[in-house]
Amino acid sequence: MNRIVRLASLAAALCLCVLLAGCSLTGLRVVIPDFAQSTVLGVRVYRVEEGSGRLVDAGRVVFGALTKTSQGERIPCTHIAPDGETYGPIDSAVRRPASYPKGIDVQLPFVNPLSSGWFRVASYNATGTSTPSADRVWAGGAS
Repeated sequence: MNRIVRLASLAAALCLCVLLAGCSLTGLRVVIPDFAQSTVLGVRVYRVEEGSGRLVDAGRVVFGALTKTSQGERIPCTHIAPDGETYGPIDSAVRRPASYPKGIDVQLPFVNPLSSGWFRVASYNATGTSTPSADRVWAGGAS
């Protein structure tokens, strides 16, 4: 029971910080097909610049240890903005795609201080960063 109260308090505090900062807390749903075999540590997030299509650093989401609970698998995710500001960790539910049994499908917490737009991600591990995804994900932005 104490854990639920602490998690609710943390979530409320995070939402308040986001609102005060004028940012939008949103989620980026990503599938990482090689999560297990590549020992993925997190994803780098890039905003697709309107017009030029250039990728602009929007920070990264760092993964904690994957755990199994009575509600299924969960992973703590911490968004680190380009300026170093940290949001989280926020516990996210993990699904296992049938087509990628060693992969994960997860809704990542993401604080977007920029205007709404398209984003791409690239997973990373201790040896480097993958090529950014071909798929784009829409995320709301600062009001």
